[in-house]
Parts: sequence; structure tokens; C-alpha cells
Amino acid sequence: MSVVVLLLVFFTRYYCGSSSDSSSAGNGSGSVNTEETALVLPNGNPEHGTLQEHGDFLRIVGFVRLWPTHKVGGMQSHAESLYRGLAERGHLVHVFVSHHPREPSETNEVHGRLVIHYAPHGKPAEYSPEYFDWSYQLVLQLHSVIQFDLIHSESNAARRFLRSKIMPTVVTWHGFGYETWRSKLNYFYMNAEPGRMMEELKHMDFAEEFDMMLGYHHHVAISHQAAADLREVMYIDEERVHMILNGINLVNFKQDFDVKAHFRSKNIIPAEGLVIGIGGKLTTMKGSQKVLDIVDALTSYGSFPVYICVAGVGEMLAKWKRMALSNKRIVILGELDTLGMVKFYQAIDIFVNPTAYYRGLDLTMQEAMACGVPVIATRTGSIKKTIISEIDGVASGATFTLGDGSSLFRTIIEFGTNRQFIAQRGNAARKKAVDEFPIGRMLSSYESLFSRIVMQFKQNQWQGRLCLTCEGGSSAPHT
Repeated sequence: MSVVVLLLVFFTRYYCGSSSDSSSAGNGSGSVNTEETALVLPNGNPEHGTLQEHGDFLRIVGFVRLWPTHKVGGMQSHAESLYRGLAERGHLVHVFVSHHPREPSETNEVHGRLVIHYAPHGKPAEYSPEYFDWSYQLVLQLHSVIQFDLIHSESNAARRFLRSKIMPTVVTWHGFGYETWRSKLNYFYMNAEPGRMMEELKHMDFAEEFDMMLGYHHHVAISHQAAADLREVMYIDEERVHMILNGINLVNFKQDFDVKAHFRSKNIIPAEGLVIGIGGKLTTMKGSQKVLDIVDALTSYGSFPVYICVAGVGEMLAKWKRMALSNKRIVILGELDTLGMVKFYQAIDIFVNPTAYYRGLDLTMQEAMACGVPVIATRTGSIKKTIISEIDGVASGATFTLGDGSSLFRTIIEFGTNRQFIAQRGNAARKKAVDEFPIGRMLSSYESLFSRIVMQFKQNQWQGRLCLTCEGGSSAPHT
């Protein structure tokens, strides 16, 4: 769709007041069912925000490398929940993503007040010079008419707008160089490869990324550990760092014992059987190999039968499939869509995440907890506080020592020997998800943060300041 037509769409929707309608343009995907995009407030009730309820609306530019059309899960799911949710609340959101995976030319989708722009060139799901040049020019063209209030970037997708004086920039970090370095340390320790560790780590250079990080005006961390690292390791000013946990749609992700019973019946799992779930990216960094190392010990355990349910894709999937050929207690589900992942969580007893990632905050753990499933995960990064904690004296899961297969085995067996123990921790996990991970809370936090930043920027403009990050009477330039 041309810029002229997009602007026409914008003016039609804005001035005619048709923000509640859903349509598509170009090669878009059509209408959106409002029930499917319900926003969940902390009380768990569906809520569709309106302009009147939320006051003045914001005009937001969003940058993200990939969208759920490229791949299910991860950062793209967070981006879709955030941008679609803000649009449902009445804000105008234009999102710029990499090339569409199936359409050969520039593609746009319009869903009410959410407009998704796919880059006309470059590889799908990848950054490229073409993506940065195209998005930069198109944002400037649209800004000349729409007058955007703020740029939000999922990780480093908005790098062409670093140190922008046009409008404030906010970045949500799903990982950065220091975390990558710590994750590699974890990985090499977990796999006992000290020689390779020293060879790879000595070539890692954070100087360029650190300089880029300073160019964003505000930073959102998605975990306690990431917030601490941004402040204490990367030395980002306190007032520029904000922690907002990823949100989960608690209407979709919930307990369903009928699904569990059907799964057990279909796969002939006895009542005393323990079902372990492994899901998401099946990679060595996510720790799949550590579970494979103890599969024989688990599935041959004598006191009760142990079954392993595997959902996802990645370099380790082939190994899992080969193992499943000779071990009938392994169930391979492969890649699943969002509804499939919900049913996967609802079917299992325990979710296991032996990740080597230092930040340790995979969306899969939050989703499992929302479905009332306790989590067993590596004792690293934010898992210790953001995921595993006590709710009314009952822990929402358990941790084990990084890279220690024996520790993981003992923890799983400890859960399996006491079904009441699993139920109590599952209830604690669900309560923690309801208390801390509702998507409505995430949206309200971003809404409040964006509004404060825009107001501050406008005040600085009125007073002739160049600083986009300073508070009160300070007018020191941002460097």
C-alpha cells in the first residue's frame, strides 16, 4: 500500500471515529475477532479500552524484527500483545517489521488503529540495511502528517533513531551483549568446555552495543535481573530504567483438567504417571541436551512411570525424534500455534526449563504457570525471583544447579513422589501469574510510562531544552 493510501486510511479512521472496526489492506490478513484480542486486567475480566476511558490517545511507532506471521512465540508474541493491546485501548500504533515470509513485495495490514508495515526488501525475520533505510524514511514521511509522539523498539530494531531529537525513544530489551556474555559462560560451564569458552569469549566486544544503548532515551527491562544489570553493569541512569514484566492472556492460558484427562487417555498414560513438558526452542542453549542425558534414568524409574512431552522446534528436535523411536514414553508434538501451546501446558504435570540463558525469563515459563503448572528451571538470572518464589508459603516451582543432570533428576523425582505437592505448587504458580503477569497490567504500565515520557518531552520542548531524559529543572544534554 502506498504512503498516500495509508494516510487516507488513517484520516478516515481517526476523523470518522471508526477505530473499533477491523479491516485489512494490501495483502493483509482480514478482520480481527475482538474476543480473541481481549485485554485482561488484574481481576481477570475481559476489557476493551476506549479513547474516553483512557484519555488522550498516543501516536506510537513500533519497531520489531519479526511478527507472529514469521514465527510463533518469543519476542514477537510479546510485541503483538503489546501493540495490539495498545491499539485496542484507542492508541494509534504503526509497527515496522522485516520482510513478510510469504508475500514478495511490500505488505501492510490494518486492524482498527493498528497498522503493520512489512519491509519490501531483505530477508524475513532478519535485520538488514534495507529494513533500516526503508523504515527510517517511511516513519519520517508518516510523521510529517501524523506527528507521532514516541518510538518504541523491541530490542535494537530502531537503531536508526538513536539520539533522536524528533521524538523520545523507548527500548524493551529481550537480551543484550552483557547477558549474551553471561549466557555463554553458563553454556560452556554447563557443557564443560573451558577451552572453547575462552576462545569465544575473548572475541566478544560490547563497546559498539553499549554506545547504541546510551542512544535510547528510556529502557524497559522484562525481569528483575535485567533491570539490575542495566543500572549496575551498563550504568544506565536509574530514572531511565523501568521494569515491566511480560504479560500473559489469562483468558487463554488457564487450567483445564479435561484436556489433561484427554491427553492421558489418548497416549495411554496411567493415573500414577508423571508427565514432564519440554517446550519452546529446542536448542542446546535452552538446555534440551541436559534432559536428553537423563531420559533413560527418568523413563526407567521404578516407583512410577515418567513420560516426556516435547513441543517446539530447533536443532535438538531431530535428537528427540530419534530417541522417541526407541522410547515409547516420549511424545513428540513438534511446532504448535498458540492454542496448541495452551493445550500442551494444560496436559502436563511439570514444565522443565534447563536453560543456560543468564536472563532466564522465557515466556514459556510464564505461560506454563498461568496454566497452573509448576516450573522446574535452572537457578540463574531472574528465574530465582521473577519466576520461582513463594506464594502464601508455597513455592511456584523449584530450581536446580546449572548443568547438573543429577540435580535435575532428583528435583523431578521429588515432585513425582507427591502429587499433592505438584497440585499445591501448580496453584501457587497460577496465583503468581494472576497477580504478576496479567496482560492488562503490562499494558497499563507501558501506557503510563509512554504518557509520562511524552509529557516530559513536550515540556522540555516548550522550555527550549534539548534533553529528552532529564527531569525537573535539569537541562544537561544527552550524550
